[in-house]
Amino acid sequence: MSSEEEARVTLKATRLREYQAAKKATRNDADPQTFLDLFCGCGGFTLGMLRSGLRCLAAIDSDPAAIATLQANLVDRDHLGMAKVAHVIERDLRIFQPDQLAALIGTDHVDVIVGGPPCQGFSTARKVDGANHGARLKTDSRRQLYRDFLRYVQFFQPRVFVMENVLGLRTAAGGAYFTAVQKEARELGRTQRKPGYRVHGQVEDSWELGVPQKRRRQLIIGVRNDLPGYFLPELNPAPRAEARICLGTAIGDLPILRAGGGENERNYDAVRVASYSPQIEGILEVR
Repeated sequence: MSSEEEARVTLKATRLREYQAAKKATRNDADPQTFLDLFCGCGGFTLGMLRSGLRCLAAIDSDPAAIATLQANLVDRDHLGMAKVAHVIERDLRIFQPDQLAALIGTDHVDVIVGGPPCQGFSTARKVDGANHGARLKTDSRRQLYRDFLRYVQFFQPRVFVMENVLGLRTAAGGAYFTAVQKEARELGRTQRKPGYRVHGQVEDSWELGVPQKRRRQLIIGVRNDLPGYFLPELNPAPRAEARICLGTAIGDLPILRAGGGENERNYDAVRVASYSPQIEGILEVR
């Protein structure tokens, strides 16, 4: 690693420590902040937020297999003292309305909204039909699902929102979607004389954050304008002394499955799991 890269990573780590210290100083554990996870999938975003001490009022997705997995892992079991997800909801967010959700969870106030609208419409990995590659960009209604995410932000007016997607969001249609997402996010609430949002986009690599997989993702983060002095931390920690874990070490013993497979349950080898990460032991059910 060059001296310039080391300086960059060290600066990010310093900012992260400052942010964590400020968060710890202001957090009230008796009244944890709340969040919604939209397009929650099997619960990766949900798990991260729960481990950060927030309380999930609802996790919503239209995929029954994903919802069943989240239910099994984050509701039906107790994990390291984390609060359970209050409502796991199998709904199509294009149809399910924000006021319906508010009635179900008993509040129209939430501190944070997170989510990853389906990425297939932007993913450059779609090589079968040639979609998403330059001039061959094909019509895909899923590219509009970010608007359903923003519709919920508009209704609940959270302090912060975080939307995640593939890097193809930046380049699809010459960057038009990336520009539109940020522009529409900044304008949320303005017609209702509400504060609106400061919107920031950044790319993060999960490998640099300790995940055993190289996966770069686009984050779009919004902070409500009436929260003065709130800053957005860079996420990358300082380089670690120990070797990074590869994907094979983490899940290499699992069977190879096709999409939609794997309904049967099996137990992890507790010894093998603990040798990979003590944080995982006893947490996850394989579905």
